[in-house]
Amino acid sequence: MRRLLQAGLVLAVITALITGPQPFGLHGGFWLAAAIMIMTVMLSYRADTGHNRTLIFLGDISYSLYLIHYPLMVLLMNSLADKAWTDNLMIFVLSVSASVALASVMFFYIEKPAIKAGKRVARWLSAPLTLHRSS
Repeated sequence: MRRLLQAGLVLAVITALITGPQPFGLHGGFWLAAAIMIMTVMLSYRADTGHNRTLIFLGDISYSLYLIHYPLMVLLMNSLADKAWTDNLMIFVLSVSASVALASVMFFYIEKPAIKAGKRVARWLSAPLTLHRSS
C-alpha cells in the first residue's frame, strides 16, 4: 500500500508540474492539490516524521504560505502570462518558490514576533490582581 501511495504522490506532483497553475475553484487544480495532500498525510501516518526538518519548516510557515500563495500566483499569472519566454510550468515553479520564500519572511518577521507579543499580553492578562490595602 505504501509503494502505491508513493507512486501516486510522484505521479500527482509530476502532473502538477506539467499542468502548472490551475484556476481557483472545485475543478482541476483543487482535486490535484487534494490528492497530493491526502497521499502525503496517508504516507506520514505512523511514519517517523517527528525529526524531518523540511516538514517542520513547512509546518511552521504553513499559515503564511496559505495567506501568500494565491495572491502571488495571480500576480505572476497576470504579469507573466503574455510574455513569450514564459510557460505554465515556469510560472508554477516561480510561484511556488516565491511563495515559500515570502512565507518564510512573513513567518520570521511578522508571525513569530506577533506570537511572542500575544504570549506576553496573555501572561499580563492572566496575572493575578493584587489589591493593596491602605493602612
